[in-house]
Amino acid sequence: MSTENAISDILSTVLTHIQIDEAVKRIYLNPQFLDALIHPPHPDDKKRVGEPYAVVCFDLGRSKELILKILAKASSRHPKLKKIVLWALPSQRNEVDWIMSNLLVIHAEVTVCYLNSLQLLPQMFTVILMDGFKDTEKDVPQILSEIESALDKLGYDEVGLQFSDKYSGMGYDIIKALRFGNYEIELLGRGTGNVAYRICKQKQAIPQQKSASPANKERIALARGLSIQNQVTQQYRKTNPRIVTSTQRGQPDITVYDSNRKVIKVVAIKSYSLEVTTGSGCRNKKGHKYAVSFTARRDAKAECKAAKKYGLNKIRLIVVNLRTGKKIFDGLVGFDDKITLRERQETV
Repeated sequence: MSTENAISDILSTVLTHIQIDEAVKRIYLNPQFLDALIHPPHPDDKKRVGEPYAVVCFDLGRSKELILKILAKASSRHPKLKKIVLWALPSQRNEVDWIMSNLLVIHAEVTVCYLNSLQLLPQMFTVILMDGFKDTEKDVPQILSEIESALDKLGYDEVGLQFSDKYSGMGYDIIKALRFGNYEIELLGRGTGNVAYRICKQKQAIPQQKSASPANKERIALARGLSIQNQVTQQYRKTNPRIVTSTQRGQPDITVYDSNRKVIKVVAIKSYSLEVTTGSGCRNKKGHKYAVSFTARRDAKAECKAAKKYGLNKIRLIVVNLRTGKKIFDGLVGFDDKITLRERQETV
């Protein structure tokens, strides 16, 4: 286990414990030299936020000397911070005693808490989308499958999803897709450049949806579509670095700028599940979709609106066939142009 993973795993357990025990109002992750800043409820008014305190985790990847240095720096850089809680494992008591006996002049009060009953806490499966973590090597459908498996098959009580600004596209795509499923999603906290969510199964007894239900099909199609959009965007960025991307409804998928910050192109990314055709006149029939009709003004409203705003009369359309993963169209399209999208079988 890497140092980063060790820190994150223990911190997830600590934050879960604090959330249950104190019903905290806010949690800020990764403040300077600390793991989290906790805002508990005010002692006299539960609706108000109380005085914050800091959390530092003594995980197996940190030495006692490093923890001592973290505490000293945190105290000097945060003079108004009155309390720091050091969380450790019972097996680290001797090292914790050494840390406490070597504390120099420090403004904050340092207290120690031990994770004595990890097995009694909710078991959390953690997904981390930050540089240095292996989860960034996976795509959105793969991560969704792991989250659902953890909650539905492996017996985890909840899943922690944490992602940095760099991977916010993937992170919010995962959250968006999970909202179609039988899950509760809670914002756990925000930090400098990152955000964390807790995901768990809904507590209400809701009948399990069959895999072939419309809701599940819609969720799966959305996840696959978001994954395709992410892949196309990454490829597009290699040759067009000055771009702004979005997965939000009502906003163009890609907006391209020149060196003078002028919008020069608006791109729509579409994905359809089409069977491969062998002829030009093959029509759709029940249970088989071979072709789809596309008109930009109707099917890419956000992109057309943005293009018109910036004085453009066409959008660039990129289409991928979900069945094959192949790009089947890539070109400029006028607002009122009507095109038929299909994938023909290659002939030798």
